[in-house]
Amino acid sequence: MKLYQIKEYSGKALKGRRAEAFMISLCIPAVIVFFRLAELCISSVILYFSSLTPMELFYGSEIWWTLSDFLFTILKIIMLSAVIPSVIKYFSGILEINLPEQKDTKLFGKNLTMNFIIKAISLIFLIPVIISGYISARLIIKGNGSSVFLTVHTLMLTIIFLALWIWALSGITALPFLIYRNPEKKILRLVSVSFRIMKNSRKGLFKIILFYISFCLIPFAFIYVLPEFFTSLTLYINICIKEAEYIGGKNLYSRNSESLDTAKISHRKKRRIKTASDKA
Repeated sequence: MKLYQIKEYSGKALKGRRAEAFMISLCIPAVIVFFRLAELCISSVILYFSSLTPMELFYGSEIWWTLSDFLFTILKIIMLSAVIPSVIKYFSGILEINLPEQKDTKLFGKNLTMNFIIKAISLIFLIPVIISGYISARLIIKGNGSSVFLTVHTLMLTIIFLALWIWALSGITALPFLIYRNPEKKILRLVSVSFRIMKNSRKGLFKIILFYISFCLIPFAFIYVLPEFFTSLTLYINICIKEAEYIGGKNLYSRNSESLDTAKISHRKKRRIKTASDKA
């Protein structure tokens, strides 16, 4: 489906439900913002009662800040693990996407593991960005003419590592939906499947994200945009999963499944996939 088709379908699905959908779509951002504000409050208290500078908090020299940051991260992951399945279920429901009934405890455990894996993947790809970005910033501040060559290369490395980080996070976008559909599958297998599903679907994902972010530049537009973004994202990811299941069949979730490559599919089969996707 094209972007305008996804937007149009999402708008029709939300008709008469925007207020309710807005409240549901706030759940995930609200959890993240709540713990960010909690971290801000704790850091403000530490800075007020100590002689530390704001930059020293980032070096991990203050044990109480390190412990509170670790605790808030764990609590945030636990809260998101409980919220994410409910959000997926709600937006899939308004799109009339049939999902199997799952036990809340089983989904919570799987989503808890998933969020820890996502956090680990994010950190693995983000650490090189931070290191190269920090070195670039120091070289720019230093302003030494002899370091121009090194500065340019570290900036290029920062951009490359940032692109890899975005690539990694976009690759696991389908993971929460796959877990809801297949909670009995091993989590690492679903991570691999998510990367293969998103291999040729990142362009559409970025289009959706950039389209709705551009609307958020308008004051208070997020009230209208946020539920439609979640609806469009749910629709798009489910279509990607349906296409992958149609192409890969039973082998999609097996170890011996081959990489998905829609470029090698005949036009007749693509038309059948599109029909199946429209019904998803």
